[in-house]
Amino acid sequence: MKWGNPFFAWCIAVMLVGTLAAEDSKPALVLEGVTIIDVTGSPSQSNRTIVIEGDRITAIGQTGRVRVPENARRVDARGKYVIPGLWDMHVHAATPSYLKLFVANGVTGVRDMHSFFPEGTILSWRKQISQGKLLGPRIVAAGALIDGPKPFWPGSVSVANAEEGRRAVHSLKKR
Repeated sequence: MKWGNPFFAWCIAVMLVGTLAAEDSKPALVLEGVTIIDVTGSPSQSNRTIVIEGDRITAIGQTGRVRVPENARRVDARGKYVIPGLWDMHVHAATPSYLKLFVANGVTGVRDMHSFFPEGTILSWRKQISQGKLLGPRIVAAGALIDGPKPFWPGSVSVANAEEGRRAVHSLKKR
């Protein structure tokens, strides 16, 4: 067989595309028999199937009535519950290992109120999380604590009057 043969070239192309597609995609995750708590005040929904493809929920419905993708990883979730991700609105991130603990406990978002790390550390973690390089929740970073003329906490922004306070707030907002 010659390299110039169109059939041979087509076979190579099909194999490459199939290989690349297999590397880029993971099988869907399917939770079967789970109870969904939707926190709207409506009753819980038992015996549901949730299909997750990539980082998105693509289907939810009564177990047995939802199309399950071929080769999906199926999990028997009877007796288990699914709730929306929780937010912790007042944290002081201590180390990257703490970020994993938030996720392990269902906290998918946090508001960091002041950290003792050098400026930019929390923003760096946030970027790494969004890129999939670090496991952690979404982070809203409030920035440094704004304090009076003699700050108590390390890393606080010292302000002595209203004008300095306004400048400090505008500076934090820009970051």
